[in-house]
Amino acid sequence: MPIYSRLGVPEIWCYDSGKLTIYLLQEGEYVEQAKSRVFPELPIQELPSLIERHRADGRRAIRRTVRDWARNYF
Repeated sequence: MPIYSRLGVPEIWCYDSGKLTIYLLQEGEYVEQAKSRVFPELPIQELPSLIERHRADGRRAIRRTVRDWARNYF
């Protein structure tokens, strides 16, 4: 992730094997965090199960589902 830190990307979300990890840029290094700084009100722990439930429906369906889910919080 060094290129992202050089660009100053403040937050990175990584989803792998059913786990979502959030990294926040702090003093030039990415540090794993439990909560998003950009979307602090989102219950991100719900995302992995939501994605996995819709995985068989394809990427477009997952994007739509996640977008609809997020809209409920804004």
